[in-house]
Amino acid sequence: MSYIDWTDDFSVKVEKIDLQHKKLVEMINELYESMFAKKEQILQIEIGEKMVDYADYHFKTEEEFMQKTNFPGYASHKIEHEKFVKKALEIKERLDKKGLVLSIEIMEFLKQWLKHHILNTDKKYSEHFNSHGIK
Repeated sequence: MSYIDWTDDFSVKVEKIDLQHKKLVEMINELYESMFAKKEQILQIEIGEKMVDYADYHFKTEEEFMQKTNFPGYASHKIEHEKFVKKALEIKERLDKKGLVLSIEIMEFLKQWLKHHILNTDKKYSEHFNSHGIK
């Protein structure tokens, strides 16, 4: 069961980043499925940790391309990444310490953040990267 469906609207026209975005969508769907199927909390935590680690890896890729091409929106984009990581770590901490299971509120945050970030923030660098040979 998909919680987010990848569509071509999400493409930023950079193959490496599109593949990473697809992986993040896949991980959110996996997390949603584990919550919906009421799987053990430890599994939800493991999936959540993998997703946070992968998001960090993905953010580093984007930021590397931004620095390499002198993308003018680098500073504000990096701040968005930092805010996401902070929120994701807060969620992870709540899961670890308080024994909470995932809720639709957490899933909706992940879904809306990813959709907004790709469709609004990431789209801003698409043409810039392409014009610098990053496709």
